[in-house]
Amino acid sequence: MDLSDIIQTLYNFLYTGVVYDKEDYTKTYEVKSVRIVEKHPNIIIVTMEPNNKRFAIMVKELK
Repeated sequence: MDLSDIIQTLYNFLYTGVVYDKEDYTKTYEVKSVRIVEKHPNIIIVTMEPNNKRFAIMVKELK
């Protein structure tokens, strides 16, 4: 499994995901969109509902 396989697996997981609030586990946030940055294919941008917060996840191989 190489880095691109891991990024694709993470993308697929996030795309169908729901995130639970760490303070209140009854509160959830839905993933509105997930995209892999074209110029930097090791970065995934996640946009959450309901407040359109955006997060970037960088996947990097550790040596």
